[in-house]
Order: sequence, then C-alpha cells, then structure tokens
Amino acid sequence: MNIFGEWLFLLWTIKASYALSTDHICTRTENYTITSMETYVQPVVVNTYTWCLQVPPRCPRMRTEMRQRYRIKKLFQRQSVPGEI
Repeated sequence: MNIFGEWLFLLWTIKASYALSTDHICTRTENYTITSMETYVQPVVVNTYTWCLQVPPRCPRMRTEMRQRYRIKKLFQRQSVPGEI
C-alpha cells in the first residue's frame, strides 16, 4: 500500500470513529411527574361532652389533638433522553 492509501485509510477511520461517538447524538428534554404520599401532622379541634353539676348535666368541652394526615405530593422533573433520528 502506498502512503496515499494509508493516509486515506487513517482519515476514514478517524472520521468514522468521530461520527460514531456519542457527542453528536441529539437529545431532547422530557418532563415527567413523580407522585408520592406525604404524611403531616394537623391540629384538630375535638368537641366532647362531660358530666357536670349544671342544668343540663352535660358540659361541652373542646380539646385540640394532633392527627396524622396524608396528602399526595407531586414533583415535576426533567430528563434528557436520546432524540429520534
């Protein structure tokens, strides 16, 4: 093989490896949602009645309790995915 053929082969392999590298793959951004259950504590007013020495013999009583509640939490994120050719 002559020098020109070797030089041409070398240029072709460099070009082919450069074209196959992942640097030239188009990417697109895709949005997606993650949903999860989140727990939190909420104050709740509870009305009860107790016996007492009044007329009527029941007295209202209010107290505050901390109760565990659940809510759906949505988290929006982005992800880069390879684009279509």
